[in-house]
Amino acid sequence: MARLGGARKSASSGNVTPEPIIRGRSYSPLRVLTVAVGLAAVGAIALLIVQATAVNGLRLRNAPAIAQIAPNSPEVIMRLATLEFQGSHGLSEESFRRVMAAAPLAPLAPEPPLFHGLRLLSLGRDREAARFLGEAARRDPRSRIVRLVLLDLYLRSGQPGPAAGEIRVLLRLVPGSGRVLVPELARLARDPRTGGALAGALQGDPLMDRVLEHLVQQHANPALVLSLAGRSGSLMRGDDTSLWRRRLLTALVIRGEFERARSIWRRFNRIPEGGAPALLYDPRFENLPGGPPFDWELNATTNGYSGFAPGPSLEVEYYGRENADLASQLLTLSPGTYRLAFQVRRDGEATGGQLAWRVACHGSNSPLLDLRLAEIAEAPRAQGASFTVPPANCNAQWIRLVGIAGEVPGDLSVSISRLSLQRINRPS
Repeated sequence: MARLGGARKSASSGNVTPEPIIRGRSYSPLRVLTVAVGLAAVGAIALLIVQATAVNGLRLRNAPAIAQIAPNSPEVIMRLATLEFQGSHGLSEESFRRVMAAAPLAPLAPEPPLFHGLRLLSLGRDREAARFLGEAARRDPRSRIVRLVLLDLYLRSGQPGPAAGEIRVLLRLVPGSGRVLVPELARLARDPRTGGALAGALQGDPLMDRVLEHLVQQHANPALVLSLAGRSGSLMRGDDTSLWRRRLLTALVIRGEFERARSIWRRFNRIPEGGAPALLYDPRFENLPGGPPFDWELNATTNGYSGFAPGPSLEVEYYGRENADLASQLLTLSPGTYRLAFQVRRDGEATGGQLAWRVACHGSNSPLLDLRLAEIAEAPRAQGASFTVPPANCNAQWIRLVGIAGEVPGDLSVSISRLSLQRINRPS
């Protein structure tokens, strides 16, 4: 049986374009919605009173059960049609006919103009459909189905202004809109017919960041995410704390697309692409603009913390109870030998635990470098060591400052400065 669905996926996440639900005989919706229907007999009035009492008493909470009592109640017919539409992403021809037949007895019901508008959308008659959908919205301004269909229609027709209005209404209608509305907006963002208009509708709106985050979580093409971010203003409006940015870069790193991730990271932070890239970003701990993974990620946990300090320097407090990652950055060093050097001084007494700089290939637990910070004094002391990046299976590396627990827990406070990373030679 033919079914009425959203216009090209408009009212649900269904993927099948619906067929026209009426074959053969043509119906005039204006005629159907305005024809007056008289009662056949006084006995029918009594029956309707009994049925209405049952319907109102149960408040349509169990429409199928109520249908056994009042199968011809307009409210029941409308409710059953809505349940069918929501449950199967479409409406059967028989249900559509019942809705249209019951329409004169429910002159304020939004279902007749809604379902007829959907039928017109399925036939590609968008302009006519907009009239009926607008009437459905007038009758029930709080209908989420109507609002979502109108949103889809406005986006497909390139009307970001009205689309933004529907989004604002939906945000007021849908409690916890992140769970309900954002996935639907993300679906519309993926569609080439609606993505551009959606970006325009959410121009300058923080809601777009949540849509972008959802797209990243659903493994959307990074090019699509960046295009939408650029068109909506989110690309330049956000900063390194934007969750969608961090998750996009993380997803690329997990996939091993390190150079692409670094290029996008540079774009996020307006760092020019020209010239040879630095081996280590912000080595002197000046708190330069950036953000993980190609900038320092400084941690603060119950085991210790690290932070930028005047000097400039990296201030580290480690409590020596458990091993801990205190600072990290992702590198993309080519094969060869490198030397890591720095200065370190102790702040106060050292009563337990150790600190070490470690370098390891991405995805490996075997360090290329494990440099313990030894003989730390109150005066700055230079330390350093060399390591080699192998020619295979090491396209990216993590440099980490780690805390190593001792036999007896104790505090260790240090300041690290003048960190440098230099290539010594290339592999022969």
